[in-house]
Amino acid sequence: LGSLGGQLSPHAAVSAVPAPDPLDGHLLGPFHPAEYLFGSDTRPAAAEPLPDLPAANGSQVLVRMGPFAEPYPMVAACARGWFDLPGYRVECSIPYAVGSHATGLLDSGLVDVFLLGSTALAAALSRGVELELIYVNRVVHDDEALVTRPVSATASPPRAIRSPKDLDGLAVAVPFGSTCHYHLIYLMQLFEIEVRMVFMPPSDMVAAWDARTIDAAWVWNPALTDLVQRGGVSLVPSGLLAEWGRPTLNLIVARTAFLRAHPRAVRHLVRLMAMLDGAWVREASLAAAADGLQRAEGMSGAARQR
Repeated sequence: LGSLGGQLSPHAAVSAVPAPDPLDGHLLGPFHPAEYLFGSDTRPAAAEPLPDLPAANGSQVLVRMGPFAEPYPMVAACARGWFDLPGYRVECSIPYAVGSHATGLLDSGLVDVFLLGSTALAAALSRGVELELIYVNRVVHDDEALVTRPVSATASPPRAIRSPKDLDGLAVAVPFGSTCHYHLIYLMQLFEIEVRMVFMPPSDMVAAWDARTIDAAWVWNPALTDLVQRGGVSLVPSGLLAEWGRPTLNLIVARTAFLRAHPRAVRHLVRLMAMLDGAWVREASLAAAADGLQRAEGMSGAARQR
């Protein structure tokens, strides 16, 4: 299993054969998955197609991927065409879908591989949707949170919002069937409050905030950052509830039929995701170490001046 959050080591949920890492230390520069898939720097034009490729007449299988509109390494790989490989063309799009809506796209065959929240996946599997978990992208932390106004907008008279208790009776926007929805329900139970849940996608929350029809929203980026920039306060980050025993995850799932028809193609996608996440974690660690060294040198210099 792989994790971008660093709590799990980046390993695929399917078996992988050791291969040279063309992303060692860098996410930039010319690179194509064929370099490690075939153990050389062979480019797609000269490489042999995968054995499970059904089209022997030169046509390509279209793989439809649906990532979230967040800055994940896999989104960069989509933009650069790194997921393409001989016999397969990967088309990445960010559909207007969240939570249970995303599982509808998978169930109807409109996408083949999708980044899905753990809550939506649990709901889909309970309904019998034929999906397979192929990769754990990350444990959700501070990039998903309950953002509140300092003072309520819908209550009369207005009241300050300093804790979850102050949200009792107020309007809280949340995407239906999402990890945020799950955490909001848990928060209501934990603090024994009742909020007025307003179901809407993240793309509508900024407008609702500006119209002062909601007092808070549980959401992820980029809407999270937009609300904070408008004066919102990140009152309860999802990572805090994870520490309290209610973690949520972002997961990569595939349609069962697609996985069975193209197992090696799915294995290729998962291996590349793990490599990208591993490179990202290494780069972040190196940047943190360099920043710490710079701070230490600055403090040492200040001490010498004193």
